[in-house]
Amino acid sequence: MNENVLIMMATYDGEKYIGEQIESILAQDYSNWHLIIQDDGSNDRTGEIITKYCDLDDRIEFCINNAEVHGAYINFHGLANQCKNGKEYDYYMFADQDDIWLQNKLSKLINYMNINSKTEVATLCYGDMEVINDNGECTATSIDQILGLKYYNPYSVFFSHNVFGCNIIMNKKLFLMVPIVDITKDSTKILSHDNLYTKYSATFGQVLYLPERLMQYRRHSANVTSKQSYIFSVQRIIKRFLKLNDLAKDHALTYNQSLIAIQMMKDQASVEEWKFLQGIQNAINHGGIIYLNYSMAYRITWGKKVKTLSRTLILLTGLYKKYLLVNNK
Repeated sequence: MNENVLIMMATYDGEKYIGEQIESILAQDYSNWHLIIQDDGSNDRTGEIITKYCDLDDRIEFCINNAEVHGAYINFHGLANQCKNGKEYDYYMFADQDDIWLQNKLSKLINYMNINSKTEVATLCYGDMEVINDNGECTATSIDQILGLKYYNPYSVFFSHNVFGCNIIMNKKLFLMVPIVDITKDSTKILSHDNLYTKYSATFGQVLYLPERLMQYRRHSANVTSKQSYIFSVQRIIKRFLKLNDLAKDHALTYNQSLIAIQMMKDQASVEEWKFLQGIQNAINHGGIIYLNYSMAYRITWGKKVKTLSRTLILLTGLYKKYLLVNNK
């Protein structure tokens, strides 16, 4: 097992945790990797810390996002765009600036991919992870136990976003299949890189799930997902339904990402693949009974039953539709 791996990390004002994350990558029991870090114009010591590690290990490379547009997703897409025009690798991964990788994360994912995938099939694999807080204290031993991360079918991927970019690995076929993303478009600001690559993999290849904890995922007040809650209870759903408009906006964001991805895939899809994508697009655009029939026919699930119920109710009401992008048809 000697496949080379490119790890792409996007940073911004990450001085508090970036050193710990890089150290966890350096401590991997698999050594054939290259880490490229792109900073989005940090105002703190992030760049200084990264430069120090570049001097210590030539597998680490540092660059700056010099584009006129900025943001977490834009930084990741811009970095991926750059890497598509560079040296080719067997496998590609994303990394956040504030997590901690377990020592065997790389070796386990690569071994699982080698056994269960083929180079000619676009493939993405993801795993489970622990959740830690600002101080590195474990707040949940398994996100899978909370959310239900298991991969069910390609249909569900477009409605449930349970794949985290910081915990995926993809083969060269998939990485190069996803086209260069125009980071100047307004839609790119809401298009998460993890969801885009997962949808491409589900449509044109395969998605694998490794049911093992591979990293510590840090949730704190400054990161992108800090406003999200991973606890799904009847009480929380009732509370959320009392603020239906806010809930509808949250759901529209999810479905807008799917609609954007579908339009990106249009020119690459075969007749059968486009039929599959049109079915999803139609279900999102109409909601209501049309969605209900579609979800029952293709067994769309969000993992946990209570989560599936809450999402289905929102789709049935159609309240989210007024927040959908108008140019998705």
